[in-house]
Amino acid sequence: MRSHIVLSALVLTLLLTAAANVVARGPGSQATAQQALPDCVVKMHRKYDYSGRLYIQKVRVCRTAGGA
Repeated sequence: MRSHIVLSALVLTLLLTAAANVVARGPGSQATAQQALPDCVVKMHRKYDYSGRLYIQKVRVCRTAGGA
């Protein structure tokens, strides 16, 4: 009987958490991770500033939806 109460409490907690997520994000926002995030890569380039010091420039390159 005690394990049944613990299991019921766990299920109730999961349901409330799921409901809170839907309310926080709004309806229809259950996109998968691939749909939500673009396919991006960070490229690093060596650059020199005006005084001649070397620094690393990070450039984020993402694929577009057209597949280009």
